[in-house]
Amino acid sequence: GDDGTIISVGMLALAPDGNATLIWNSPNSESLLSRYVRFQVTLEPESGNASPTGKVVFTGGLEGAALTNARHLLVKNDSEPATPLNTAYALGLLAQTDIAAQHIQNASNAAAIGAQAEMRSHLEHIVNIFEGMGGPRFGDHDGNGSAENPGDGFGVLGYSGQIAVILSEQETVVETAASIQAQTAAIQDKCMEIQKLEDTEAATAQLTELRQMIDQFKTGPVASLYQAAQDSMRFAVTPVE
Repeated sequence: GDDGTIISVGMLALAPDGNATLIWNSPNSESLLSRYVRFQVTLEPESGNASPTGKVVFTGGLEGAALTNARHLLVKNDSEPATPLNTAYALGLLAQTDIAAQHIQNASNAAAIGAQAEMRSHLEHIVNIFEGMGGPRFGDHDGNGSAENPGDGFGVLGYSGQIAVILSEQETVVETAASIQAQTAAIQDKCMEIQKLEDTEAATAQLTELRQMIDQFKTGPVASLYQAAQDSMRFAVTPVE
């Protein structure tokens, strides 16, 4: 850890081919990255030890900008631009996308019972959740005099944009972020088109298409960008001479 604290994650068992995989889940759902920075493999008795006491034979970890960036992506953001509750960029991207998807379902539910005003309200929510309060498309789209946003205000675009800044040296990340922008615009356009429809049956058909769009958005560029954030935590484990 940052302060020298050591936590044991158990014995590393080698497969016949010499490879090893170790998966450890925190009992309190803590992100190890929040407090720990290095990984060591020690040589222990075959029976194991409650805590590592043997010689360190392999070591590796994150440091400097790589560590700072990884924590901003996946633990908490304590830099500028500030995020609500210091939400980490990659975690915020997933959370806000999920909220937008829920409001697409809410709009569909409202349309199913003929609640047009409620449907339009949820469509406004979707646009604003994606946009974030600082974006040009944030606003009162259902005409009720108030720009409503059940998201955290930073926006799907805000979170994806910051991930792209941190990982800007990766060409695939830049391309994925551009895809998020394009698909976001398409989803927002679809929401605004549905808001203009007076026919409930026509709106229901378009909402079905909107649900398909958000599903493709979540499993496509959002999943790819989150994976890129996770991959940024990779580091080599090297022998200790």
